[in-house]
Amino acid sequence: MIDRPVLLYDGLCGFCDGTVQFILKHDRHGTLRFATLQGDFARSVIARHPEVAGVDSLVLVEPEVGSGRERVYVRSDGALRVARYLGGAWHLARVVAIVPRVLRDWAYDAFARIHPWYGDEAVALLERAFELGFKGLKLHPVSTIAHPA
Repeated sequence: MIDRPVLLYDGLCGFCDGTVQFILKHDRHGTLRFATLQGDFARSVIARHPEVAGVDSLVLVEPEVGSGRERVYVRSDGALRVARYLGGAWHLARVVAIVPRVLRDWAYDAFARIHPWYGDEAVALLERAFELGFKGLKLHPVSTIAHPA
């Protein structure tokens, strides 16, 4: 079991890596730990929580205080739980919890579908997009990653 919350993320996703860097910068007390979905730790979490097997999302694993157990949160629930650890106004994002989960998860999944950016390719694409002022970009039909025209 864990003693601090751990955020599992896609280690092959450049956007996900950027999100982790953002969280590291804004985690008020340095509470969160991180592990990739492709690693041994994630496999051990999935063995304990088979309901998250095959989930293509961030997975937040939090210890339940005093019980020795842990809870897992995925998609928008996970993102909203992460907001609790962030400083500044970021923790106010939790007000989105009033929106029904089905709608929050739909939005989360829709965003994930249009942002399948991976590694250095994503960074290069964004740099080029800013240079072009986002003009002349087209959606690549195979990978669904936007490429300069």
